[in-house]
Amino acid sequence: MDRSLRERYALQHDLRSAIAHGELSLDYQPQASIDGAVFGFEALLRWHHPRRGLVPPTTFIPLAEQCGLIGELGEWALRNACIEATSWRCSESARCAIGRATRQDAPRSTRRPRAIHRKCGPGGRPLIRLA
Repeated sequence: MDRSLRERYALQHDLRSAIAHGELSLDYQPQASIDGAVFGFEALLRWHHPRRGLVPPTTFIPLAEQCGLIGELGEWALRNACIEATSWRCSESARCAIGRATRQDAPRSTRRPRAIHRKCGPGGRPLIRLA
């Protein structure tokens, strides 16, 4: 087996493990209007690999799409963004945007994230915008 293929399979295995063992995190980038007023945040998924360090999203997102982990990865991001956003003390109108991969739009892959999204926010107030 060629070295790049072995490397890809190892990274795929590590990504499955990362989802299960808490190696993923979310960073939040403020979204602001031209006058500087913050109106929300964009959740950015990060992978802190124990040996490789920070693995760029340009590496692990396409890998997740190719190996069928994108739904699980998106669900993790949505669930954790909801948990974190409900604890924020900010404007009632502030929202958190979560990007979704095109492959997450397949009918069977959208049911669970939509259910999580509906539960998010105090009194059912939507805090998360799926982008």
